[in-house]
Amino acid sequence: MTAFHHKKSRLYIISQSTFPVNKNWLSRIRLFEHIIFPLSLTSRPFFHYDRIMDLQQLNRSLRTDLKCPLHRLGKQPVPGEGPIDATLFIIGEAPGQEEERMGRPFVGSAGRLLNKILQETGLDRAAFYITNAEKFRPPENRKPKKEELSACRPYLNQELALVDPDWIVTLGAVAMEVFLKGPLMKIHGKIHEVDYEGKRRRILPTFHPAAAFRNPELKDKIEGDFRLLKKEMTKPYALE
Repeated sequence: MTAFHHKKSRLYIISQSTFPVNKNWLSRIRLFEHIIFPLSLTSRPFFHYDRIMDLQQLNRSLRTDLKCPLHRLGKQPVPGEGPIDATLFIIGEAPGQEEERMGRPFVGSAGRLLNKILQETGLDRAAFYITNAEKFRPPENRKPKKEELSACRPYLNQELALVDPDWIVTLGAVAMEVFLKGPLMKIHGKIHEVDYEGKRRRILPTFHPAAAFRNPELKDKIEGDFRLLKKEMTKPYALE
């Protein structure tokens, strides 16, 4: 069991990605939730059971949905993971070989570099939700095709709606283009407010950690972008 800090109530919740939620167990705690933890402490239910179960159902349906051409090739789906009430939602491009093998996002070499960058900027990956625009590994780690990304977009949209984060970081051009258009080199490291799926979202585009293996100078840019994010996350914001 893993606990995560609640961003509004200053309490702790159980992460859907590390603890299998039992519906009968959840129904038994509803009464205790409202007795022990008054609703005035939080604007959301303490254990987030409905959203957790919706996300688990979404992940199960991903394993049986054959709309994505890559799934029809027998590829292993890689759903997102992290706290259901994460303040930060990180989106990458697509799973790699190690991610496909383990069924988890960002556990390969790019993920280890991302973890290092987050640690160096004082951020904790365990507190954030992380996923990919494409849920299946493309052959030879090529860039996902438009039809492959389109088939996975409903899953990404539902993840985003369920987690409902305050901030979104996109890693690389593929993830950025879900929300924004333009050259990544020019628009990275800036906060962009966009309307997406009926909600105002704050987006910070940056480079994919894998790109830093080809161009080591990009590591400093990624670190700088995350340092900016950490600073911005402490400011009061009101999305119009």
